[in-house]
Amino acid sequence: MPVFSKFTEELDSVISRDPAAGGRISVLFLYPSVHVMLAHRLAHRLWRWGFKITARFIMQFARMLTGIEIHPGARIGRRFFIDHGMGVVIGETAEIGNDVTTVIELIPDMLLDGFLTINCSNKLFFCILLDSINF
Repeated sequence: MPVFSKFTEELDSVISRDPAAGGRISVLFLYPSVHVMLAHRLAHRLWRWGFKITARFIMQFARMLTGIEIHPGARIGRRFFIDHGMGVVIGETAEIGNDVTTVIELIPDMLLDGFLTINCSNKLFFCILLDSINF
C-alpha cells in the first residue's frame, strides 16, 4: 500500500472514531495522536534497522511536542488512535493490534509496558486491563 494511502487511512480512521473531528486538515494539524504516530512509524523503522539512538531522539522530540511517549521498539498496528492522550506511555515491549482506540479520560498517566498485548479488531479499548497497567 503506498505511503499516501496509509496516511489518509490513518486520518480517516480518526475521523470515523471521533465525532469531534472535523476533517482531514483539522485532524492533521490538531491531533497530537496523529503527530506522535507519524513520528513512531518513522522511528520504529529506524529502530528495526539498528539506528536506535536516532529513533529514540525522534520519539523524545515527539514526546515533548505531544505529551505522549511511545518507545520506538513498541509494535503498533494500523489505525491506532489515542484520544485524550496526555501522559500516555507505551513501552518497548507493548504490542497493539490494528484498529485500536484508547480513551484516556478515566485513568491518566497510564503506562502500557511489560507483557501487555492488546490485539483488538474494530473494538474500543477503555483501559480495563488494570493488572497490565502500571501507575
